[in-house]
Amino acid sequence: MSRSLRAGAIGLALAATLAACTEPAAEASEPTIGEIRVVRSAADVTLPLDSYALTAEQQRMVTNAIIILGRECLRGFGLDWPASQPAPPADTEPNAQRYPLMDPQKAATGGYHALDLIEGQKEIAERKKDAEAPSQDAMNVWAGRGQTTYNGKAVPRGGCAGEAQRQLYGGKDPVDIEVVQRLGLDAHARMRQDSRVVKVFADWSACVKEQGFDYRDPYAANDDQRWQTEQVTETEIATAVADVGCKTKHNVIGTLLTVETAYQNTAIEEHAPELAAVKTYLADQQTAAARVVAGGGI
Repeated sequence: MSRSLRAGAIGLALAATLAACTEPAAEASEPTIGEIRVVRSAADVTLPLDSYALTAEQQRMVTNAIIILGRECLRGFGLDWPASQPAPPADTEPNAQRYPLMDPQKAATGGYHALDLIEGQKEIAERKKDAEAPSQDAMNVWAGRGQTTYNGKAVPRGGCAGEAQRQLYGGKDPVDIEVVQRLGLDAHARMRQDSRVVKVFADWSACVKEQGFDYRDPYAANDDQRWQTEQVTETEIATAVADVGCKTKHNVIGTLLTVETAYQNTAIEEHAPELAAVKTYLADQQTAAARVVAGGGI
């Protein structure tokens, strides 16, 4: 399995959006950028919109709280949800998969195959084999699918999962937190077409061509169909090593990050009210989730 087929939500969402959306207007003004940042690892990839999203640990807290509240709801219908198997830890860096391959060690050992993610997926699959599956009725009432009543009792809007989320926000409907993802995807798309990124891609392309590889940009190298194999090949590793070497030489990832940061800052200025509502919602949600997980209820 290659890096381009990884199951990371960010990677899939970016690919889908970039394929589907229309190109930003070429005449749109490009934001001013400061000094190009230097990126040595995924830990250096931080973006302005990160502060409007949950960390992996915070997301686990919310998920656990929703499960606790959702199970209470299901019990009201005479149903249950089996105990969840603990999932392996997610990437500690929220933007670890946002840009193409940057780690020289991973390039030299796995090429474009995301070996760490593949191992994590295998572990999840093993855990699922041993886990007890919920009944179909429980799944329907949990998600609010199918009948609107069960055992003579009305199923809440959005099912028990939806009811649990509303409980975490004091009975109110959640705000549009997906605005953060939409703005991030748009900023990423605009970054890909920014003249400064186009220039660094051209420099990178010339660099890898000197080593015998012909790609218009790092995404084309990453998504080469020849890497859709079970095992890593010598050609793939050689390509990945040259790719990462040229990225380092021309500070490609630093350029992507710097330019995308500028587009995200512009988006934050233009959507301040919506993002302020998201930040308040997430803070309130965290407070409520912590109480639920600690056993204190809402």
